[in-house]
Amino acid sequence: TSTKAVVMDRDKRVLAGFYTSTSGRPVDAMCSLCEAIDDLMQRKNITFNVIGSGTTGSGRKLIGGIVGADIVLDEITAHARAATELNPDVDTIIEIGGQDSKFTTLSKGRVNFSVMNAVCAAGTGSFIEEQARKMDCPLSEYSQRTQGIRSPISSDRCTVFMERDMNHYLCNGYTSDEVLASALHSVCENYLTKVAIEGSIGKTVFFQGATARNKALVAAFEQRLERPILVSKFCHVTGALGVALQLADDRIETCRFCGLDLYKKKIPLRSEVCSLCSNNCKLTIAEVDGRSIAYGFLCGRDYDTGKYVNNNTSGFDLLKRRSKIENLPRKSTYTRDFTIGIPSALHLFEDQSFWKCFFDGVSVPTVFSSELRDAHKTGKNLAGTEFCAPMTALYGHVMHLLDKADYVFVPYYFEDRQKNKDIRCQYCYYTQFAPSLVKALDDGRKNTRVLTPVVNYLYNRLHTKYQLYKMLKRITRGDVTLMDVSSAFDKAVKHKESCMKELQDCYVQEMKRPGNVSVVLLGRPYTVLSRSMNKAIVDIFAAKGVRVFFQDMVESREGEMPSLERLIDDIPWKFASRILQTAQEVGQTDGVYPVLVTSFRCSPDSFAADYFKKVMNSYDKPYLILQLDEHDSSVGYETRIEAAIRSFSNHFTSQEHAVVKDFPSIMPSSSLSGKTVLFPNWDPFSCRSIVASLQREGLDVRLLEEQHTSIARSLQYNTGQCIPINIMAQEYIDYIEKYSLDPGQCILWMANGQIACNLKLIPHHIKSILNSYGRGMEKAQVYQGNISFMDISLRAAINAYFAFMFGGMLRRLVCRIRPYEVEKGSTETASADCLRLFAEAFAGRMSKEDALRIMVHDFENIPVKKETRPKVAIFGDLYVRDNDLANQDLIRFVEESGGEVITTPYSTYAKMIAGPYFRKWFTEGKYLHTFSTKALFSTLNTLEKRYYKYFQLLLDEPDHVFDDSSEEILARYSIINEHTGESMDNILKIHYIKKFYPDVALFVQTSPAFCCPSLVTQAMARHIESITGVPIVNITYDGTFGDKNNVIIPYLAYPRKTAISTETEKAGGI
Repeated sequence: TSTKAVVMDRDKRVLAGFYTSTSGRPVDAMCSLCEAIDDLMQRKNITFNVIGSGTTGSGRKLIGGIVGADIVLDEITAHARAATELNPDVDTIIEIGGQDSKFTTLSKGRVNFSVMNAVCAAGTGSFIEEQARKMDCPLSEYSQRTQGIRSPISSDRCTVFMERDMNHYLCNGYTSDEVLASALHSVCENYLTKVAIEGSIGKTVFFQGATARNKALVAAFEQRLERPILVSKFCHVTGALGVALQLADDRIETCRFCGLDLYKKKIPLRSEVCSLCSNNCKLTIAEVDGRSIAYGFLCGRDYDTGKYVNNNTSGFDLLKRRSKIENLPRKSTYTRDFTIGIPSALHLFEDQSFWKCFFDGVSVPTVFSSELRDAHKTGKNLAGTEFCAPMTALYGHVMHLLDKADYVFVPYYFEDRQKNKDIRCQYCYYTQFAPSLVKALDDGRKNTRVLTPVVNYLYNRLHTKYQLYKMLKRITRGDVTLMDVSSAFDKAVKHKESCMKELQDCYVQEMKRPGNVSVVLLGRPYTVLSRSMNKAIVDIFAAKGVRVFFQDMVESREGEMPSLERLIDDIPWKFASRILQTAQEVGQTDGVYPVLVTSFRCSPDSFAADYFKKVMNSYDKPYLILQLDEHDSSVGYETRIEAAIRSFSNHFTSQEHAVVKDFPSIMPSSSLSGKTVLFPNWDPFSCRSIVASLQREGLDVRLLEEQHTSIARSLQYNTGQCIPINIMAQEYIDYIEKYSLDPGQCILWMANGQIACNLKLIPHHIKSILNSYGRGMEKAQVYQGNISFMDISLRAAINAYFAFMFGGMLRRLVCRIRPYEVEKGSTETASADCLRLFAEAFAGRMSKEDALRIMVHDFENIPVKKETRPKVAIFGDLYVRDNDLANQDLIRFVEESGGEVITTPYSTYAKMIAGPYFRKWFTEGKYLHTFSTKALFSTLNTLEKRYYKYFQLLLDEPDHVFDDSSEEILARYSIINEHTGESMDNILKIHYIKKFYPDVALFVQTSPAFCCPSLVTQAMARHIESITGVPIVNITYDGTFGDKNNVIIPYLAYPRKTAISTETEKAGGI
């Protein structure tokens, strides 16, 4: 890292700039700069009359105390102030320093979002310096030596892998300049992947920090982002320049600067721990002229004050007020001799008071985990995958309570029942599967101590009461009545309603009090309101004199933007819709500003955050988004909060009142009439035939084209959503531009999803991407169609089913024959001919059976070797599973590594999962949809026998029957009838694959980055292996084209023969 200084006059002219390495000694670095300034004055025979001084950066408070700074400014505001002075139109700042990196976006000169890197140094200047040192390249020559140099691609994920790749390239004859250039591209990619949100990068981009002086690195960013990057001659000192400009703006009247002769004094440093309260603050103390300057206090005291000082200067304490409102009178006696633990985490956090009231009502003592502070660390070792921090913490809370209570209460929260059945209000995907996952923590006992009744779903309140009654009846040995449960539940409901009314009344009363700006925190209660999760952000705002409220305290009025109201009704997620409702209300309220708090890896919130920004832009109001990670420090958040408060205050004092603009509509279209329909090309074996069948219906349908470049470019729109969304949007744009189509006449077909996933929002988000892209693409539409194609015609639905069947079975046939072909390429040739014939058949230009007869003839004549290979079953996200570009040609990779792949055709997949979905749709009241789909499905199953016999001739395997009890299959994994989604589907697929292919050696789950269902399955991996005897490998594809598939090589080289033979024996020697 480095320390900088700028000397500026009253006219904002920079007179001198100074730069030195910090080397972990900030006080020494500050003294060096003071000495350098003093030396300049002596050499030039000039005198600087200091009329104001300020500090910024991570050491700003300690150094500010030592030098007597007039302002202590966060570095985000400092860099933004400098950038807007240099170019008022700047909307994005890329800042790469020696040890950290920041990404900041601005609107009208105000910071509205900023994020910093984690602990990894791969995207920082120190990595570049290290590579230059290894290549014996002076930093002054780095740019010149790498400009215009073609370079190999190295990893962008971690310094370890970057250096591994670079060493590999050197050993393979690449020049040192080529490897140095590769390092720059890696830093660029690392920054855009790990720090920046590429979809938020604007049009006027500033690159700041000393690394911006490397012109080759700037060129790498320009090449990658396809837009100019602006670099100021002050790029290496912009933080210091921003402080100087702010000093000029503030017009400091009395200067507190201690003088440049500080470098002549000894300034000893020491560390100590404050033990006055449970914070145990780690302090750094400097001694200057008899003064003790201390840094590190979390409370409001200074070093000379020997007691805890409450630093809340806002006059309102959000967490204490809520605790007081929700507090229940202490119950003196309980008649039950056991305790129930309630995790203070995830979906249960906001209902702690509710459930305490309920269990008090049935005389059951409760234990909470609200004081647990390290739940995330414990949970990380238990989860088995990289969940978001709140979900990971739940594991820690449950494990903690299993040691403290007789039982742990983790009920299923699926969704809140709504009066309008068309509006869904679902809890997040992880929440819905959380009880199933944490049950495994109780050592797999049959009578588990983890209690998991269904309490939030589409059922009525009586059903919930009965679920709780059944639960209590088991553990009380029948000593409880349904009337007891009903009475206690009703009392808890009244308590919750009373608390909610009091919280909303509190907000109304507080807003009547005069004051400066106030903040409403938006997000999930278990993230925002939990002291163990919220990184003290509530306290930081309060310490700055800002009143803080939570979204449930704000009663939503009727909105001013009809297009936003329609979007809110369409969003299936409870908290996402609530975030947007409150954002709209806050947008209409003067003096109140929204802060969206989300968690790293929260996919639903990535959609909400994108729409939230559009809402606030419609009100032309500044906002802040804080993305919480798993690290303990709150320093980075404090920096962003300070910058946001300044931005809010500037807006408030400017008397800019909320003026609503139109919220850009992102609703999907309901008609294909008169449009050129573009169809996603996720599966080359099926999509071509589907397009042919739709063309037969008189539609102008075209198949999108797959390209590696489309996948790479699509990442610029990704802010945490499932990557296939961005890929399809990019391919849609590319096709329109390539063939010079009129965007206004084009429409993208997308399936309508009703399961507990982000599927329902995919059409909306693609439309949002099109609007943001502009250049006419905002006129292009997205259609939300039925996956069965019944909305087109009955014939289209029938043909679509068989197109999926033909394509899937052909893929299965190719996977069966190609690994054993004698003449390399013969299977590929036969497959290509079949796909062409299938398209002809579905277009109505030849019969389907004629096409299948030719297929049989072609494949029968392919000579094959008689050998055995380990079988690899691939399942997972349908887009990635069947898309050879997205999964890096996984099937061929398995074959080249010595394996044979088992795939599941869509028609087979539908049979596996049909039963649970028919039951669920019936439960949801979709009677017509259930009966019509079931009737169509039954008819298709009968008709497909006519075609299936041709594939049987080649595959030589019986027609599989999927009649095992899905309820019993799912129960092994604690999944219940109310579940939906790919995680449930995966279990059914695994069961039937193992049943019909007992010699399967490996399961491979393919998933795109940011896919919630795949992580749930990954968390079950050990349980799946214990039941099936087959290992499971999870491969996540993030669009960066590293060697993702290499992870399966050891499993193919050393297959688990014992597990295979055991299962084969159980299956009767098949």
